[in-house]
Amino acid sequence: MSDSINLKDGLALSIYVILSGARRSPRISKIYMITVLYIALAQSAYALPWDTDLNHQQSYKTSEMARSPVKGTIPLGAKPFTLSHEDAGKNLKNPSTPTRASLWRARRLWNSNCATCHGLQGDGNSVVGPQVKAPSLKLDLYKSRTDGWIYSVIHAGLNNMPRYGYKLTEQDHWDLVNYVRYIQGQHQDLIAAQN
Repeated sequence: MSDSINLKDGLALSIYVILSGARRSPRISKIYMITVLYIALAQSAYALPWDTDLNHQQSYKTSEMARSPVKGTIPLGAKPFTLSHEDAGKNLKNPSTPTRASLWRARRLWNSNCATCHGLQGDGNSVVGPQVKAPSLKLDLYKSRTDGWIYSVIHAGLNNMPRYGYKLTEQDHWDLVNYVRYIQGQHQDLIAAQN
C-alpha cells in the first residue's frame, strides 16, 4: 500500500472535510480544503513530468552493456570466448543434434530475443528490422556460413546486432544455431513430426 495520498483520495478527503466542516465554520473548512488539495496535488505531481528522466540519462552505444565488468574477471561458470567470427567458423563444430525439443526451446528464445529484428521467419521483415538493417537469414550468404560462425555472431554480436553471450547458455546458443538452420530450410521434418 502506498504511504502517499493520491489525487483521487485527496479530492475525496477534501470533499469530506468541506461537508463536515462547513457546518462548524466555513472559513476553517476552506483552509482544510486548500491544505488537503495542496497535499494531494503535491503527492501526485512529484512524478510529473514522468518522461524527463528519459531525456537526461547517459546514452550507450549499440551492443554496449550498462556497466563493464572488472577487467580480467569472468562470470561464474562462464567460459571465455576469444575467437573471431572467422576463427569460430573454422574451428567450432555444432555438438548439439537438432531434436524437436531443442527446436521448440530455440523457437521460444528466437521469439523473445531475435524476432524483434529478424522477424518470426528470419527474413528481416519486422517493425524494427528495416530500421537497424537486420538481414534476412534466408539469403545464400547466411546459408553458406558455418554453424560456428553463427554461434559466434549470437555470442558476440555483429554490426547492429547486440551480443547475447552473457544472456544465453552454451546450449541455448547451439539450439538457436539449429533453429536458424530450420528457418533456412533444414530440419523441417522434426517440426512437422511435432504437429
